[in-house]
Amino acid sequence: MSKEKAKLRYFKIKKCGFYHYGDDKSLSGKTYVIFDDLIEWAKRNNKTIAETCTYGTPQENSSIMRTFCADIVKSEYGDIFLTTWNETPTTDNSVSAINSTKPIDQADVKDTKFDEGYVPGYGTYFWIIPSKNIYLTVRFNHILNGNKQFCHYLQSFLQFHSKFLKDQKINDFRIKTPDTENLEHFKQNELIYPFFESHLLSLGGQLDLLKTRFSEIRKLITKMKLDITIEKDLSVIQTFLSLLGIHKVNKISNRILNFKYESNYNPNENNIDDLLNLWQNKDESQISDIGFNLIGDSETYWLSKSIVKDEFDIEVIHRSTELIDITTLKNALTAKRDIVLSRIED
Repeated sequence: MSKEKAKLRYFKIKKCGFYHYGDDKSLSGKTYVIFDDLIEWAKRNNKTIAETCTYGTPQENSSIMRTFCADIVKSEYGDIFLTTWNETPTTDNSVSAINSTKPIDQADVKDTKFDEGYVPGYGTYFWIIPSKNIYLTVRFNHILNGNKQFCHYLQSFLQFHSKFLKDQKINDFRIKTPDTENLEHFKQNELIYPFFESHLLSLGGQLDLLKTRFSEIRKLITKMKLDITIEKDLSVIQTFLSLLGIHKVNKISNRILNFKYESNYNPNENNIDDLLNLWQNKDESQISDIGFNLIGDSETYWLSKSIVKDEFDIEVIHRSTELIDITTLKNALTAKRDIVLSRIED
């Protein structure tokens, strides 16, 4: 057993199942039904990990690579603990790494080969509490929490693998369509959509204040956390440096770089709603915080102070450098369940 610091972010599940367009009432029952279906599907027929990706090979220019179920268990409370494995880009069965101590114009890249069947990537962890319609991302050493991939994974599961689907032949093609015989409150001649939607669980006060006083906002401050080992982050760093007139850097000593960008900002009501929605639905990568300055007010209002989060020191077993044993994680976090539920109820 080793002691690790688990960083938790809370997300509210808005939709999870099958719906008539424009209607928030689930036709497939409560949230737990979908996650029970996911567990049954993932463990059916002794699947390999390769078979647990819920969608096909990503299209060119897709920002999401394949995501797999590495492990999934259910607690005595009905909570689900899920480990996902998130694929990272590769070239000809090799992973590239850049020497970050070299100048930008002297890039030194090494390639590491891996055996056929292995998928380079990183593990991410989720604690789903269906009875409360929430889930928590559980992060350890990575700055990425995998939430974007998690949402895509579940949306694709509903779209292609749910027990609420049936095979239908249309013009010599077989497709998956909702099985209306297994859905509740189905209305004839109305389209049905599979849908998973969530957002960061927020403390209302800070967001309500900004919505009420949006006309007084005069400055927007964006904090970004960028990892030079991630290609899209490195591209952002190079763009920032170019804008500052810096075209050559002798040495980047840290893997993680923190940026802060300030700009004048005079939003209307729709602008502020869109920005707050973007914040609530963001992934844990790149944008780490957004702040606002108001007329005649010296305080900076940071959105990070509006989200529900926790940090726990827990003891777990590592199955490898990158993967934590899901059963020990379940046991360690279940011991904190009362604390977590108190955050939701506050």
